[in-house]
Amino acid sequence: MVEIHAFRGRTVDPAWLDRVPSPAYDSLSTPERRQFRIDNPYSYLNVTRAPEDEPPGAPTDNESLVAAARQVLEALLADGAFNEADEPSLYLYRIAAGDHRQTGIVCEASVTDYAEGSIKAHEQIRGARAELLGQHLLGVGHSSSPIALTFRSDQTVKALIREGRKSDPILAWDDGTIEQVVWRMTDPQLVDPLIEALRTRPAYIIDGHHRAAAALAVKRGNGTAHGEDRMLSVLFPDDALLLLGFNRVVTGLSVDEAGALVGKVKETFTVTRSETAPQPNRGQLGLYAKGHWHLVDLGEAPADPLAALDPVRLQDEILAPMLGISAPGSDPRLNTVSGDQHCDRLEQMVDTDGGVAFVVPSLTMEDLFVVADAGLTMPPKSTYFTPKVRSGVFLRSIN
Repeated sequence: MVEIHAFRGRTVDPAWLDRVPSPAYDSLSTPERRQFRIDNPYSYLNVTRAPEDEPPGAPTDNESLVAAARQVLEALLADGAFNEADEPSLYLYRIAAGDHRQTGIVCEASVTDYAEGSIKAHEQIRGARAELLGQHLLGVGHSSSPIALTFRSDQTVKALIREGRKSDPILAWDDGTIEQVVWRMTDPQLVDPLIEALRTRPAYIIDGHHRAAAALAVKRGNGTAHGEDRMLSVLFPDDALLLLGFNRVVTGLSVDEAGALVGKVKETFTVTRSETAPQPNRGQLGLYAKGHWHLVDLGEAPADPLAALDPVRLQDEILAPMLGISAPGSDPRLNTVSGDQHCDRLEQMVDTDGGVAFVVPSLTMEDLFVVADAGLTMPPKSTYFTPKVRSGVFLRSIN
């Protein structure tokens, strides 16, 4: 059901490991990303630039952003930051953070499979973001941020991955946040069975919905003459993943507005004051406002499997009707904060900028599968998988 392919791409040169691979985009705030780019001019974060990350006064139109990104990448290629493989290969890519390890298969996946539903989405996208990424893909001519996919694993795939890791790695390093190891796979005795095993099952996007949509837009606009029917991807077994939630912070509210919102929430739901940041379970939310934490019990869940999910309930039952925020990305007041960050971060944002914060419990892999298999989509930033794949490790040309 899912076709994957070996590819003749590039990997970062070992001498550049401490300069090119970028941190996870969502792990940094906009000011932090701006400063990181200044401090690290060779980081691939300078290629995957977004309008909000540009310094004040810099042009933020798509054409200017793509031109600047292309200039940075061309300089990296000219300086020898990436080595090109001599034959098509698959790669194994292990990421470790603390006690958690996950190994994925880096490959080319089919854009057609995504268009036809064999590669399934579970989150909504923002059209403007997908448009920028599509222009970036065409203008820069390369991709380095693999679309992260998962699949229902079995012992056959696990055994093939274990065999592939018995060879010597081509890259291995610790960037202070995560450990990363890359093995190159060229042996047909391993590559062919792995491709065949993955062909029998669907895949699910866990990170990269906008990149997949951009790849599809490029394919529809340019055909397949330059290889645009494939997209750089990495497939992780489902039982190897760590799934967290995305919390929400609404800034820019006055003290009175924040108090009024708490009052509206109390009118609709059961709210209990908490001395510390709560750890909500299914059907609950944490709420921080005016220097205090509360536990919000959402009550009986709707029968619809999508409407019953906590990030959807927060959006549909609180953010939209009480604050007029239609979706993440639709209102500058709404910020998403990854679930691996401490609640102190939420408190700091609210105490500094005003507003309220919501702690959203994590979903399960089965939630994701049910939604995706039904052809439904959650609001953007409903799931957060960690550790994240890094940009600047692999490089694939679309030409």
